[in-house]
Amino acid sequence: MIINTSYFQQGELYIPNTKNIDASSVGGVSNSAKAKVQIVIDRYERDLMINALGVTLYDQLVTLLDENALEEPANSKWNFLVEGENYTKDGKTYRWDGLRGYKQQSLVASYVFCMYMRENDMTYTTVGTVRGTAKNATSVTATPKYVDIWNRFVLAYQGKRYAMETQPKIIRSPSGEIGYSFYKEDNVIRSLYQYLTDKNEADANAFPNFEFTFYERKNSLGI
Repeated sequence: MIINTSYFQQGELYIPNTKNIDASSVGGVSNSAKAKVQIVIDRYERDLMINALGVTLYDQLVTLLDENALEEPANSKWNFLVEGENYTKDGKTYRWDGLRGYKQQSLVASYVFCMYMRENDMTYTTVGTVRGTAKNATSVTATPKYVDIWNRFVLAYQGKRYAMETQPKIIRSPSGEIGYSFYKEDNVIRSLYQYLTDKNEADANAFPNFEFTFYERKNSLGI
């Protein structure tokens, strides 16, 4: 696996009780929050990475992860993909924070967290979010947090140019004329899409024919 439940034990991606190891079970299935989060990780980490790499490259990555072989010299490109690196392109240094992220600020974790919010014990209604298991539940709105984390995931995953941002940038020509540009360059901190593209431009055999699925940003209504 790329991430684990420790990504959800503090900070903005915090999910309660993920530090608990609950030995109790019904029919051999653990009821702990930690186990529930692990199930979501298992499902959605796979979905996300297949959407980013395609089946063939994803299978190669999973094999190396399962064999703990990322740090072998022959697998350096995969190690950099997972752990991150600084690299130079056209004389400029860029940063890729890796799938595991800088200090666990991982785009994979952000995606999994959004899927957990969407599909676990929260029911989204027109008046907010209700936890069905709570006695005398009170409606609370988790939509702003969901939207914020989702849109940051999209930015880290595919970059500004493909994040469907509609606000143009004001530009000024040397003669003082003012215009608008809808083109958005990625930051020196690269998105996953830009990183894969940069690597393929440097070496066509780096991540050949990766199959990338783009996602849409969400608005304040969560749609």
